[in-house]
Amino acid sequence: MQDIRKNKRTFGGVTVVLAGDWRQILPIVRKGSRSAIINACIKSSPLWSDVKVMKLTRNMRVAMAGGDECDYAKHLLDIGEGKVPVDYKLGKHKIRIKDEFVYHSDSFEHFANFVFDELQTNYKNPEWLTSRAILCPTNDGVDKVNDYLLKKFPGSGRVYKSSDTIEDHKERHQYPEEFLNSLNPSGLPSHVITLKPGAPIILLRNIDPIQGHCNGTKYVVTHLSDHVIDATIASGVHVGKTLFIPRISLSPSENLYPFQLKRRQFPVRTAFAMTSNKAQGQTLSRVGIYLEKDFFSHGQLYVSMSRVGNPNHLKILTKNGTFPNRDGTYTDNVVFHEIL
Repeated sequence: MQDIRKNKRTFGGVTVVLAGDWRQILPIVRKGSRSAIINACIKSSPLWSDVKVMKLTRNMRVAMAGGDECDYAKHLLDIGEGKVPVDYKLGKHKIRIKDEFVYHSDSFEHFANFVFDELQTNYKNPEWLTSRAILCPTNDGVDKVNDYLLKKFPGSGRVYKSSDTIEDHKERHQYPEEFLNSLNPSGLPSHVITLKPGAPIILLRNIDPIQGHCNGTKYVVTHLSDHVIDATIASGVHVGKTLFIPRISLSPSENLYPFQLKRRQFPVRTAFAMTSNKAQGQTLSRVGIYLEKDFFSHGQLYVSMSRVGNPNHLKILTKNGTFPNRDGTYTDNVVFHEIL
């Protein structure tokens, strides 16, 4: 920008607006330490000294949902800023979850029914279907929840399997196809995808951003063919637009293996559940947080709890949150105070 505008000021003198919230999830640094994650943020850049910070003070998601702005919005800020008291006897990040958010049942079936209440009667309503989700810390938990709810979803399913190869032809004999099928790197669709007409899905690649067909967009399946999936955008400014999704060749964005994996598969994933990272930026009408494992990185609990504006529409089910001789339910709330 300095070269184009012949101006030595930052960005060539152009005003650039950066929007964000330091309480939310920070940049992903694979196998990176806490200091490496902090170092990847713009606060660690020489540009930060030229940034003028302007703060927004009202939680509009809570205000528009008719929730109690004073209590709920303040509690979310306390979680995001690490101000909720930590019980160091249980762990360095353990906080007690407010009783009003705890789902008091060990039955996952009942928990799923809270989030997707009356699924058998509302499953044909795309807006209803995509306005609620179960959030999990890991992709393994997401896959389990999606498989469970897809089985409950009315209709018969169709199975699609990927074609997996490696780019180097000379090394293909070293890695059997069955081994390649078992790999499940982040950002790539699974080897086996099961879908049903009417089920919610999320797109994993940018296909036509101008028309709204980009990574993270939610659809409902309208038709399943051998070589293409017919889907319709379920919400947002592009609601109702259709997309014919083909199989495409995908590779992991990072070198995770001693070879370059190529997976030819539909770039979609069932969207009954998603990770907290994938849910960032979305507004939902009802949220369930399923903690088979605790959140492990900065801002994940804050992001998950703040996806919904009405506190009555948020419940947390945790498998390891109760401790002997302790009242209440506990979970990890990881906060890097130095980034705040």
